[in-house]
Amino acid sequence: MRNRGTQAFWAMHVEAMNWSGMGVREYAAALSLSPYALRKWRDRLDDGGVEIDWRAHLHPSAARSLALVPGN
Repeated sequence: MRNRGTQAFWAMHVEAMNWSGMGVREYAAALSLSPYALRKWRDRLDDGGVEIDWRAHLHPSAARSLALVPGN
């Protein structure tokens, strides 16, 4: 089993990348992430090999501010 924090970290970045409209290389370069790791986690999440709701792992103070965003 992979570390839940690691799964949540990459799930959040994959979702943000999808919403941004950027490609893997562009998003990874903008945030100094490994494009290889981002691509690997994108594929894992797309294949259903990993299912995690990254929002459930936020610190309570961050979760409150996320609840204020329309659509959540």
